[in-house]
Amino acid sequence: MTEASQIVRAELYAVALEYRAPVEWTTGGVETRSAHVIIRAWNRAGQEGAAEVVCRPAWNGISQQGFVQLFRDVAWPVISSSGFRAGDIGRIRDVSALGAGLDTLLDDFRHDHAAFVTGGAVGPAIAVLTRATAAEMAGAAVRAVADGFGIIKVKLGQGLVRDAEILSSIRQAVGDATRLCADANGAYGAAQLSEVVALAQQYDLRFVEDPIAIVPLAEPVAATSGQAIPILVDRHCDGILAARQFAELGQIDIAAKPARVGLNAARQMLDTVAARGGRAVIGLFGETDIGALAQLRLAAQASAETLWGVEASFHDILDGRLLQFDLPVAGGGYAMPPVLHLAGAIDWARVSAISSGRTVLEV
Repeated sequence: MTEASQIVRAELYAVALEYRAPVEWTTGGVETRSAHVIIRAWNRAGQEGAAEVVCRPAWNGISQQGFVQLFRDVAWPVISSSGFRAGDIGRIRDVSALGAGLDTLLDDFRHDHAAFVTGGAVGPAIAVLTRATAAEMAGAAVRAVADGFGIIKVKLGQGLVRDAEILSSIRQAVGDATRLCADANGAYGAAQLSEVVALAQQYDLRFVEDPIAIVPLAEPVAATSGQAIPILVDRHCDGILAARQFAELGQIDIAAKPARVGLNAARQMLDTVAARGGRAVIGLFGETDIGALAQLRLAAQASAETLWGVEASFHDILDGRLLQFDLPVAGGGYAMPPVLHLAGAIDWARVSAISSGRTVLEV
């Protein structure tokens, strides 16, 4: 597809999947269901593209109803007029969820007939353990190893004493050979950074993500530079510009999240740090298996040495699937999916059946 190809039809499906058990987030409290809008669109040449948008007001400031209205009022007049270009996304980038959805949609059109290497694995596959008791998290780690995940990410931030108990329990449960990493979601202050790093060393963590709040300014980046354990930045690395700012300051290990910024934007973020010798985690952001497939497509296109791993397991805690196939984990990575084109992989009959509302726009 050329970037100027006109979009002539779009269908927006409001979909919500129940969690297998209620989940308590650092931001947003307890949730029992995960809300999304699934976009399906066609261009004048008859090609098809798709994207998934996470609708979580506490995370990205958007609801399903709000997204559909913005798409109708802001995006549709642009992409259905003369053509759909990457520059059009830049004009509405301030609405992050809308920009991310359009970015992924455009990328899916571009890769409608793209050739990908088949067979093999994508990864390493990272299982993320949400905050719970030490015993519960150790049990979850054992199950993740049994399920074939290559790396276990431990959510920290329950206080240094309790975090130490959790890491000790997990390390004892899975043994020294299992690779561990951690994410504190910026829970600690700069004065506690050395203690977090000491814990990471003690329990042989591969990296720690957001041990403190790290913004793209010289002083906070300098505070995390030169640590004995690699430090990754996530929360404030929320787009291409932020990734470039961090890289220029020397922070070259990041999280790149297609569901937060868009698939092509996440690819550019990864390329930015890789050019300076850094690596990225392809991070989760509340995706169904549709979003997980987008993550795996990004990983499949990246060089292995540029990746810390792929966190494509969020959909495992959701009660339902929206693709035509599963995304199995084995031997530390994800099996290469049979289809990486989102529109061609989605089970549209299933999406339609569970949707609470469909919006159709046509030229």
